[in-house]
Amino acid sequence: IIPTLPPDDHRAAVLARGYVDHESAHVRHSDFERNMGTWGELIEATTRGGARIYNSQGEFHDIENTNEVLYAIPNLIGSKTGYTDLAGGNLTIAFDAGMNRPIIITVLGSTREERFSDVLRLVRAVEDHISEL
Repeated sequence: IIPTLPPDDHRAAVLARGYVDHESAHVRHSDFERNMGTWGELIEATTRGGARIYNSQGEFHDIENTNEVLYAIPNLIGSKTGYTDLAGGNLTIAFDAGMNRPIIITVLGSTREERFSDVLRLVRAVEDHISEL
């Protein structure tokens, strides 16, 4: 719970935003990790440009992946995009960094376009770090 902030206290607003962003990332990571096991087929569908998803009555929906960099991420396990005017551009991805070592990356508060390049920069940083081990 975040208390009401004084409207003219910029520092408090920045700290509160940091807290909210941190908690949002934690929730998104937790949900994504848990859902990889529960919703494996649906998560796996996010590694492709599109999919046909069926409900229990046999009806289907064709979905299009909005992750513009999905083919640039090695060993992609799954991804979830999001954008609102308030939250900005968000992207969570999971990929296998090698040796059965799944890594989850979340970018929050980016722009609609830059969330993709932000994630790619983080993927490359993980790859660089692992290659030095």
